[in-house]
Amino acid sequence: MLEDWFTRTSDRERIRQNPLAPTLERYVTFLATRGHVRRSVQRYVNAAEHFGRWLGRRPLSRGMVKRFVREHLPHCRCRPPAPRKSTTTHAALQHLLTVCGVARVRVHVPRRRGVIWDLLQRYREALVTERGLAIRTVERNVTAAQVMLRRHRVQNPRHLRAWTPELVVRHVIRAARGHRASSSKSMASTVRSFLKFLLQEGLIDQDLSAAVPTFAHWRLAALPDTLHEEEVKRLIAAADLRRPLGLRDQAIVLCFSELGLRLSEVTALRVDGVDCATRTLRVYRGKQQESVQVPMTRKLASALQAYLRHSRPACRTIDA
Repeated sequence: MLEDWFTRTSDRERIRQNPLAPTLERYVTFLATRGHVRRSVQRYVNAAEHFGRWLGRRPLSRGMVKRFVREHLPHCRCRPPAPRKSTTTHAALQHLLTVCGVARVRVHVPRRRGVIWDLLQRYREALVTERGLAIRTVERNVTAAQVMLRRHRVQNPRHLRAWTPELVVRHVIRAARGHRASSSKSMASTVRSFLKFLLQEGLIDQDLSAAVPTFAHWRLAALPDTLHEEEVKRLIAAADLRRPLGLRDQAIVLCFSELGLRLSEVTALRVDGVDCATRTLRVYRGKQQESVQVPMTRKLASALQAYLRHSRPACRTIDA
């Protein structure tokens, strides 16, 4: 099974030498049967293999998973591949616990068994096995679903077919009253998750998750939109042009102020992309790093030319 998902022999051998090797073989099958794409399988297996190296011969348990995520990941210095993103790792290890039969999630569900209790149980299983969510996240989502069902007096799944986009909007707005934007955004996400589950189960006829209102939450909203013109002038003038780094700093600031380039675009600039004769600059944008020709102002072209001729170490393309 590993050969179908890992093409490099070194990857397969590393997994087979892991203390959790027999479990990882079943883990790959588990992920594959649930429709995970190759990239997701590889990412999750690398996270589980990283955990196995740390775990060694100690018994696998939920407590060891918590220790690994909370204590080891923040200070990890393991050799690659050793994913350090806590959300991805936690999801991967929740799947691993399920494969090993030790994942037990306690959630708030009605005490009386019945069709609604069964519905919430199925929702819980979907959150754990299909999405691999953390325990607290599962509890929050199931509790939000239970509150929604109780508020709208749903006693039988057939009643769900009467739900409308208007009902969803009223429910979310009512639940968000008195809460901060970040809390409202999280609450809307839980409602959206439950509605998608209901659609997947065929309990509602349309995708009501699209009706869930969004809540704007800008963490940097307190920052000014732009600098004033005088502030920009003082920033440019602050560069010490008598020093090589001053020429570089002035060129960088002018890339921001004259062309509005992003930091990633400035750091990706290349010497052969600067044409001071025609005053054009080749900029690389987006995840695919597509190049575009951008016209430069006379001030920026002069600053780049001064930096390339008098400050930057010599290279073959400067005089081109």
